[in-house]
Amino acid sequence: MISPKIPQRFYYKFGKPITTEGLYKTGLSKNDDDVQAMYETVKSELEDNIEYLLRRRADDPFKDTGTRQGHTLVHFSAQPEPCRH
Repeated sequence: MISPKIPQRFYYKFGKPITTEGLYKTGLSKNDDDVQAMYETVKSELEDNIEYLLRRRADDPFKDTGTRQGHTLVHFSAQPEPCRH
């Protein structure tokens, strides 16, 4: 029988905004080089953010549900500090 894993923390990161203002006015959608440059920018930012989140998750001492619950019980139900970096 297969049992589901106990969920761990969710990690989120909001990257810097990538402007798309004026894409149609400037004709960006008609210029293949500009479209490729935009694609590469978005891809690079997304990959960097994913790598960052994976590093943070690997270093998070409270990523495991059992560890978090144990810490909470030992420290009078105080929640562990969120991971802010």
